[in-house]
Amino acid sequence: MDVEEIIINLKILEKLDKNQKLVTRGSYLNIENRSLVPEFVRRWNRQDNRHESIKKINSVINFAMAYIKEHPDDTTFNVKEYLENSKTGISNLKETYSICTQTCSRLDVLIDKINNFLEDK
Repeated sequence: MDVEEIIINLKILEKLDKNQKLVTRGSYLNIENRSLVPEFVRRWNRQDNRHESIKKINSVINFAMAYIKEHPDDTTFNVKEYLENSKTGISNLKETYSICTQTCSRLDVLIDKINNFLEDK
């Protein structure tokens, strides 16, 4: 994943509001749009679900951390800032899935992972 792809995905995460879900198919994350077709039908058709969303978010986070480690002095792309800001959307996703303890716990782990990484940098 190149740096632009990382930044775009982190910015999409940052913009995720409560009660919105992610589309994880393709290179970029996207936010599920409202439609006449019920959301569960669209997600089923794309084979998209919360497990896939968390896997994709984790992948983006891992690529962002690897980029920061490999380019510690890079001031052109402030990936650290984008990574920090992505926690907003992840927290909102937690609210979206608040009735699922497992999903909330997995999202908590991702937020903790970001916090621990950024504390060390």
